[in-house]
Amino acid sequence: MKHLSKEQLNLLKELLIKEKQEILDEFIDEENIINNSAQYVEDVGEQAFDSIDKNILIKLSEKNRKKLKSIEEALEAIDKGTYGICGCGKEISFERLEILPYTKYCKECSKKTKDVY
Repeated sequence: MKHLSKEQLNLLKELLIKEKQEILDEFIDEENIINNSAQYVEDVGEQAFDSIDKNILIKLSEKNRKKLKSIEEALEAIDKGTYGICGCGKEISFERLEILPYTKYCKECSKKTKDVY
């Protein structure tokens, strides 16, 4: 982590915490929508649309769960002093981390994988 200054690390940690809170807030909102929508379904047609809406929310939640896990791992890496190092051993640039603070990949390795988290 020598390539990141203390100020840069603090900024990235703040970004991670902010993103984590946004995801948690979204989870709460999605859960409330799922729980409340069941009360208002009146016929089979509405039930079909309600089911589709729930499936969309569940898929979004899965994506957010993966992102949340990556955020948690990034925060742990900051604490351990291993943050900002790709699996290939290269340093991940501050500019890249500023855009994707939870990424585990340098620019070169990200091209080789479809996984941004």
